[in-house]
Amino acid sequence: MFSYRPKARKAMVLVVLIAMFVNFAPYARAADNGNGTYTNPIMWGDYPDNDVIRVGDTFYMSSTSMHLFPGSPIMSSKDLVNWTYESYAVDRMEGDMYDLKNGLSAYDEGPWATSLRYHNGKFYLMYNINGDAAYVSIANNAKGPWTIYKLEDELYDPGLFFDDNGKVYVVHGQGQLYLSELEIVNEETGELSIISKREPGASRNGKMIYDYKGGYYNEGSHVYKIGEYYYILSTPTWNKGSKKEIAIRTKDLANGPYEVQDIMTSFMNFTGNGIHQGGIVDVPQGEGKESEWWAVIFQDRGKLGRVPTLQPVHWKDGWPYMGELDGEKAVVTLKKPNIPGLGTTEPTAPETSDDFSSSELGLQWQWNHNPDNEKWSLTERPGNIRLKTSSVTNALAYARNTLTQRIIGPDCTGTVKMDISHMADGDHAGLSVIQKDSNFIGIKNEDGKKRIVVQDLWTEEASIDLPEGPTDIWFRAETPRFEYRTEFSYSLDGVNFTRLGGRYEMRYGTYVGMRFGIFNYATKALGGYIDVDSFELTTTENQGNLFSVNKKIDAERYDDQNYVTDKNLTINAKTEWTNDDVYDGYDQSMANIKNGDWLRFDQIDFGNGEAKWFNARVASDKANGTIEVKLADAEGNPAETIAILQIPNTSDLNEYVNAKAELTKEVTGKQKIFLVFNGADTEICKLNWFMLGSGDYPEIAAAPANVQVDSPNSSTIDIAWDAVSGALQYDIKIDNKIISNATSPFSETGLLAGSTHTVQVRSKNFAGFSEWSEGVTITTEVDPEMIPSSGMTVTASSEETQAEDNKAANVIDGNIDTIWHTQWSGGNRPPHTLDFNLGETYDVYKLKYIPRQSGGDNGIVTKFNIYTSMDGVNYTLVKENGTFVNDSMPKTVTFRPTQANYLRFEILAGHNGFGSAAEINLYQNVDPSEEYEVVVENGSGSGNYVKGATVAITANEAPEGQEFDKWITDNSSVVFEDASAQATTFVMPGEAVKVTATYKDVTASDETAPTWSEDKALTTSKISKNQLTLSWTAAADDTGVTSYKIYKNGSELVTLAGDITSYKVKGLSSDTKYTFKVEAGDVAGNWSMNGPSVEVTAKAKSPGGGWTPSPDPKPIPIQSAYTNTKTRR
Repeated sequence: MFSYRPKARKAMVLVVLIAMFVNFAPYARAADNGNGTYTNPIMWGDYPDNDVIRVGDTFYMSSTSMHLFPGSPIMSSKDLVNWTYESYAVDRMEGDMYDLKNGLSAYDEGPWATSLRYHNGKFYLMYNINGDAAYVSIANNAKGPWTIYKLEDELYDPGLFFDDNGKVYVVHGQGQLYLSELEIVNEETGELSIISKREPGASRNGKMIYDYKGGYYNEGSHVYKIGEYYYILSTPTWNKGSKKEIAIRTKDLANGPYEVQDIMTSFMNFTGNGIHQGGIVDVPQGEGKESEWWAVIFQDRGKLGRVPTLQPVHWKDGWPYMGELDGEKAVVTLKKPNIPGLGTTEPTAPETSDDFSSSELGLQWQWNHNPDNEKWSLTERPGNIRLKTSSVTNALAYARNTLTQRIIGPDCTGTVKMDISHMADGDHAGLSVIQKDSNFIGIKNEDGKKRIVVQDLWTEEASIDLPEGPTDIWFRAETPRFEYRTEFSYSLDGVNFTRLGGRYEMRYGTYVGMRFGIFNYATKALGGYIDVDSFELTTTENQGNLFSVNKKIDAERYDDQNYVTDKNLTINAKTEWTNDDVYDGYDQSMANIKNGDWLRFDQIDFGNGEAKWFNARVASDKANGTIEVKLADAEGNPAETIAILQIPNTSDLNEYVNAKAELTKEVTGKQKIFLVFNGADTEICKLNWFMLGSGDYPEIAAAPANVQVDSPNSSTIDIAWDAVSGALQYDIKIDNKIISNATSPFSETGLLAGSTHTVQVRSKNFAGFSEWSEGVTITTEVDPEMIPSSGMTVTASSEETQAEDNKAANVIDGNIDTIWHTQWSGGNRPPHTLDFNLGETYDVYKLKYIPRQSGGDNGIVTKFNIYTSMDGVNYTLVKENGTFVNDSMPKTVTFRPTQANYLRFEILAGHNGFGSAAEINLYQNVDPSEEYEVVVENGSGSGNYVKGATVAITANEAPEGQEFDKWITDNSSVVFEDASAQATTFVMPGEAVKVTATYKDVTASDETAPTWSEDKALTTSKISKNQLTLSWTAAADDTGVTSYKIYKNGSELVTLAGDITSYKVKGLSSDTKYTFKVEAGDVAGNWSMNGPSVEVTAKAKSPGGGWTPSPDPKPIPIQSAYTNTKTRR
């Protein structure tokens, strides 16, 4: 996977010891089984929106990575199974949203749905930026460098296609598919430009060619010409909102007629998630032989993201069906593609672990948004990556230079070693599980003391003081099998790890799977840094579906199953969610199993014959069912029976028990086995998992005794129990939530104040689960100021109750996993209102808004008013035009205490025009006379204040060479009147407050404008009746040219970035004379006055109407271009 340099040998030994201690394989899972077969997914990580091509004997794949940079990974393979990184086609994008500046971010945005093609010796990667334009990256080599060109219009989910007649097309759109025509305007660079136009009133560029009616949101187009047909592969909805793949074919791409066929309608072995959106590629078999065809196409796998699968393509009646049975059955395990002359390939997986010994950053790493390349280094301390603070922020989601890589399924562990001796006061550093929302373990360095903390979203859930002395620390994040939760631990020696905190939810919501993130950010001032020595990713699996004795084998991990055509998904055995082992949505079982059904498992390693019994976790409501365990014969068919298990009748298909059967013979080595089900023709049973065990079969362990539950604070309960003889593991149930494989003691954090919970514990071993222990009920500490929701009611001006149960009452139900949401469609635009009846009179002074915690940002409130009322009719405005940042962190707003029976929360603006909330808490002023301390660092205003008081603060004069920057605070209840003003105010919350004035370096005075050379020139090219391209020589400036202004006939036309020296002018009138001029500006705002100018006349108008696919290319330039050169430090 990676090689260690000499300095790291000691570390390598340590890592091996760690891996042995936790019984992990020190590398990621490979899909290649090493026996001529492969098992899907081919990469169990987030590589979505796949496209695939072949160039010579090498296959290349692209995927999407949204807000992560460098973006859009390009990977290569010789056999379509084992993939390695080549490069990234998008080094960075320009703008504050990509730099996490000024409160902006690119979550949910960035390059979408890549389209990879090879033409005339060049690689092309096209993608769209929503609300901006389509872009294309071009390179002569897959390793780069790539040059990025911005096109003239958006092309949503583009499918780039070079026709054999010399034309260039893109099929794009969602629902309705459009065809746009492009052309190559520079043969040397491959640069493209869009010829087609967006017709008046049209939603997209080009011509609408197809409107699919068999599902919604048809998108993700890929275009091919194979034989006499053009094929558009795309992906609409199917089966309760999942996705499928269709093929649209025609002999005339622009005009039709069009035929359509489903070519992939399968959930494979992950219920409810159809395989969709990918490309197909041919594998030549030699002269005179028919080529094989294969598809690389992804499947959603929950919070791990969208994982690529490899499916065979079978041509039938001119349709490219994927998988088997005309696309109804996706393959799990299959013989690898036949690559003539390739020979044997070693199973490999993409790089993961890193000891940072290289002078270049490994391609497994991506930054959360654009990196600040001045704030990280691989050379300042060789053998480490130095991460300097690059952001002053209180939110990890907005911290620059967080270094990330994919979390791998089905489970994995990330361990990082870092030197924290150079952290500055206020710095936070550590290891996160991040997407946009995150949780982490790390160091908080505050007031000269370092603490090890675990934080979930916005809340610090657990902490301990770091002992004096250590400079190195190891952090570990574990993702238990299929649970989509995280546990954290730390170590001061790299060997002995101590768990801290509980088990925390991963949260999916920005179209990107969960990632490990190494971070270091400032909350006060820049200047600190950490040195990261190594990152190690380990997993319990390393090769396909390879299982051993005494290991639980999940039923859905089969390699094959019997299958018949079944378009309604009612006949065959299939996966479904179960709450047997962990709660519903995490654990799958095989259901709908009938007489004669079988599941095949290709690689069961019986070792030296240790297996003595077969054990299965089953549920059934019928008698006399059996499971036969059969070995496969030389042809791979079920043959000799080695065990017969009698399926217990539990009288409930959702009530699981363990059942056992003795093996009738000794079996050694790797074997292919079948589980053959016998019994009723209707559903016999459900199978969660099975195993082959050695030694004596145990008795079911007793239920744990002496279960102790305590609540140390308002958000945590601590659980402990006595060990049980014969138990291997324990599960905890808190209300209806099951936490599997927990150890005593265990802390559950992130609970709501005053919430009541019932806790039970069970033991388990190979024989099954004990009964749950007797329930222990506990209520977390109550915040005396929080108005009890039990006495409240709430109504909304709009609520979604049709598609989802997003009613207003969800904001006071004490559950942050439920939400209120305004109507999805047909609802009114803002303002939206939530009216709270408090049940009695309170002295109200604070509102806490908890945004939705998953599923995206729609409806997150960004602007609001608050009113109070005594009678529910006449309302008084108490907070006007309040604002919230669009993120998932809780937001608290205080106002002057007001007597009220009712409160109205009026949403003036929410993300995408909606309104939503997970919880809204209201607070009363219990003791109006109680005072709280305000500490002002670097300023005046410190003192004691009562709740609701207006606190005036003023920053001290800035140190020499600096100027005031902004006010910051760790207290989310504090809302500054103007955080950027040297003197400002805030309303005092009911708790102590610390605020700090921060400063920044003063930029040296610059009064010199940019200058132009004597041979300055502004030239025109590609002149048509309504547009032309301007090009100019670059100006010079001692601090750098930051901007250019273009003037048309004396009026300012546009301001461009300082690295752009060409611009396409549109909207000209034909046969009209224009004068253009360009001026240059610098960072200090100085502008030249003597820039070059040019006079030009637009061409006369020629006859003709709207755009149709043109018979002859017309040269139209791109709007702007910049070169992607990778900055590796």
